[in-house]
Amino acid sequence: MQINDGSTAIAKEQHHPRRLWEVDVGRGLTVAAMIVFNLQFKDESTFAQLRHPPFLGLTAADFVFPNFLFLSGMSIPLALRHHASTYRRWKRAAALSEASREEPPPEPLSSRPSHLVPKFLKRSASHFALGLVLFNTSYSSDIHRTLAEWRFMGVLQRHAIVGLVCAAWYLAPGGPYEDNWDDRNDESSQTPPPPPSMRLVHAMQSLFRSLRRPVTYMLLWTFLTYRFPHSTLPEPSPSLLLDPNRLKEPSETAAYLIDTIVLGRLHTYRGAGLDPEGLLSTLPAFFSCWLGVLYGESIGARTTRDKEPTLHTLLRRLEPPTALLAASLILNRGLGIPFSKPLWTPPFAFVTGAASWTLFEGLSVLGDAYGLRNTNPPILSSLARQPLTAYVFSSVCPKLLSLVPLGNGSVLDSIKALFNVFPPGWDGVAWGCAWTVVTAAVVGLA
Repeated sequence: MQINDGSTAIAKEQHHPRRLWEVDVGRGLTVAAMIVFNLQFKDESTFAQLRHPPFLGLTAADFVFPNFLFLSGMSIPLALRHHASTYRRWKRAAALSEASREEPPPEPLSSRPSHLVPKFLKRSASHFALGLVLFNTSYSSDIHRTLAEWRFMGVLQRHAIVGLVCAAWYLAPGGPYEDNWDDRNDESSQTPPPPPSMRLVHAMQSLFRSLRRPVTYMLLWTFLTYRFPHSTLPEPSPSLLLDPNRLKEPSETAAYLIDTIVLGRLHTYRGAGLDPEGLLSTLPAFFSCWLGVLYGESIGARTTRDKEPTLHTLLRRLEPPTALLAASLILNRGLGIPFSKPLWTPPFAFVTGAASWTLFEGLSVLGDAYGLRNTNPPILSSLARQPLTAYVFSSVCPKLLSLVPLGNGSVLDSIKALFNVFPPGWDGVAWGCAWTVVTAAVVGLA
């Protein structure tokens, strides 16, 4: 039995996959926001929403990194969609051959999950190494710090770990990679939609069935955070399952304890003990990335009706983020679990995931409704095509300029002085926007 491996056009598309407008625009906006937030002046005049809260709380700046993890997850099924299609067709053909006792077709080796895993391993290893070097040189106030003081975890390191784990889940036996979305695209085989009064409940049930793995790690985070016994932590309350006293002080949290013991205090962010990208907070971060995987898969599972640029379509496609927002409010308002980026608490993971899902669904509908898919601002296009290069440039270049002396300060200080014409607060915004434009121009020429 032969497998229909597609036409020449599909084969070419495997090497040059079609880029999705909403993904490019969303990625460009995320990179631009990252540069603006990272390059604030870091003084008292900086707008509160452009700064991360020190421990508990939620600001606009907190939504950027979760959106990168969402994008990382989304890229997994989108990058492998042609491999997945080939592999699923082979599995279907092999099953039919077995049923009819015919010789099974040869397995497409290039699409075998075991063939794809090393690619993710290589990418994750390079990202982890780059993050390790980048933070301890460009972000460090002391460029000559010793290895004994290097910070082990960081943004790129978490991105590497979480992306690798989610890719492994995606490619695992019985995972979405082997699932047959082609059958789900068959409108004749679809079940009728639930009644309007039950849509949100149905959306929550469907969503959380797909989130079993990351939710398991989130439950582990909850146990370690609220119930893990240790002499240096507040005694868990026998009457309260989620004791708020366990999250009052950064130095009295399980995350602080684990980071200090495993990583060492000197190897955490600024030697504080609690690392914002530490070990325990990585567990619920899997959830943020896996949401992106589910969204990327949902793009391939959309029917013709799902692509209609109507308000009804938008509302239907916003059911998952609505369910996430509802869950976030229940956990925060009902159970008292706070929002916290350093701890990556479940309410934080849910609300930022809802925001990311809404962003890309909104862009998708706007692109269809207003015919914007053939337009993309040059700045966003440059940042979207090379986000890692943009991140490295915007991190390293200011540091290099600060090392070049000029007058009583540095070249960086002299350039910053030009932005004093703006009111306090807005000077940092203008500075960040200027660096965004410069980064896009440099990356576009690369």
